[in-house]
Amino acid sequence: MNFTAIDLTNGLDDAILAASAQPAYGCDLAEIFACRREFSPEWRPGKLPEPHVYCIWIYGCFSRFQGLHSMPTINQLVRKPRKKQTAKSKTPLLEGCPQKRGVCLQVKTMTPKKPNSALRKVARVRLSNGKEVTAYVPGEGHNLQEHSIVLVRGGRVRDLPGVRYKIVRGVLDTLAVNGRKQARSRYGAKRPK
Repeated sequence: MNFTAIDLTNGLDDAILAASAQPAYGCDLAEIFACRREFSPEWRPGKLPEPHVYCIWIYGCFSRFQGLHSMPTINQLVRKPRKKQTAKSKTPLLEGCPQKRGVCLQVKTMTPKKPNSALRKVARVRLSNGKEVTAYVPGEGHNLQEHSIVLVRGGRVRDLPGVRYKIVRGVLDTLAVNGRKQARSRYGAKRPK
């Protein structure tokens, strides 16, 4: 740290210019803080009482800016280029597929986390790649039981921790939701006649 005491009776701007012309630690950029050594009741911004002396603190740039958040140099980037951030899949067990077929191992209910209260219908499914997932059964009512063949897609349930897959209604052994009039395509419901 560099410490310089400068008489500011000639003006604060001239003193700051003179102090910034002295590079701190070999840097052109310096942070300058001015504080009055003595308190004067008649002092106000724009008026400098005489002959008060101000203290100028100059902090070197190396200690301030060469820290954790400093940018790398060109040579550092040549030696070690930036790594491309790969997007993490939210449905890794589908292995990049939009849907996968599976067999129900167990059909059960789960309770959602606070503040919700219900009995959500879920199924433990073994996919065609041999991996097991917990999938949510959307819609009111279902006909699933053990050994039912279902189609599983991605999509988490916000109030069920660990449930990141859903069963497609109206496909394979899963029946569509009866009496559905809005958002019918999501639940496999046919158009009412």
